[in-house]
Formats: sequence, C-alpha cells, structure tokens
Amino acid sequence: MMHSTLTNKYHTVFVDWHGVLSDRGYWASTSKESFELAKFTNYLFKSNEKYDNLMRNKITLKQVLKDSGSECTVMQIQQYFLDDIKLYKPNIELLTLIKNLFSTAKIYILTDNIILFEEIITFYKQDLSNYIDGHFSSHVFGALKKDTISLFEYVKNNLGLQNFENCLLLDDNFENCAKFKTEMGNIIWLN
Repeated sequence: MMHSTLTNKYHTVFVDWHGVLSDRGYWASTSKESFELAKFTNYLFKSNEKYDNLMRNKITLKQVLKDSGSECTVMQIQQYFLDDIKLYKPNIELLTLIKNLFSTAKIYILTDNIILFEEIITFYKQDLSNYIDGHFSSHVFGALKKDTISLFEYVKNNLGLQNFENCLLLDDNFENCAKFKTEMGNIIWLN
C-alpha cells in the first residue's frame, strides 16, 4: 500500500543525464588518444563558466576551440564525440526501475547539456523510447537548472505546470536539487 501511494503521488519524474543515467564524461576515451583534443577538453572542463555557457548555447564549439588553442576543427571535435558515443550508453537498469516504480508517471530526461547531446538521444532513441516521454536540455532553452531564470522554469511552462508539487527530480547535483525544491518539487539526490 505504501509503495502504491508513494509512486502514484508523482505524475512527472525528471531524471538527470550526467551522473545519473550516464556516468561517462564526454570525450573521456578519445581525449587520451589526441593531444589536440585533450588541449580542448582540458580548457573546456577547467572553466566552469565556459562549459556552462556552452551548455546554455551562448558560445559555440568553434569559439571554445579558438580560445583553447587546440588545432582541432569543429568537425574533428564532433567526430571524436561520436567515436565515444557507445560509452555514453544510458543506464537501462535504472530506467527500468524508474519506469516500474513510477508506472503512471511521465518520465523526462532533464539535463544541463551541450548541443551534441542530441546525437546521444538520436543514437539511443530506440532504447530510450521504451522508458522516457521526452527530454529537456539546457542548450535548447539557454538556461541551466541553477540559473535565476532556470531550465526548470522553461520546463514548467512547456508542460503547462503551475509548480512541481507532484513531480520528482532524480539528480546528482545538490544545487540543482535545492533549486527544484524552491519550485515545490520533490527530489532524490543521488550522490
């Protein structure tokens, strides 16, 4: 009875990508093989501001490449990303558990992510279609979960919600969880 009451409480479940559905960093394998790619990734991931702005789609890969001093082209960066795409496989066991536990809820991936994330969604479309009803990514809306006008605000408006009272967020970032709670959302912080 407790299980049914708890799981029927939520009409929408949001699941983060990085650190929840996938534990692999972008370019993790290929950056070990290319000095120029490593130069790009070291620069990108060293600067939270650069990576955040790339996830907001406020700067382009081309701009980051130029600033990093890497001699890679945008096409090479994209190809390296695609070369590693099998490493970004979503955790199907976790998605199955979520789907079974919250069988009446809509399930969405809600992620702060770069435009190349769409390649992952396309590549794993068949696998994901059995579990998720859609996805929301920061690069589409130009806002991160932690922003003052956050990705949560855009998602709420997009889904026609007044608040997140009957929604659940599974995220590994405490700041994102805290922000979601300010919108009356329920959280499971996975750390």
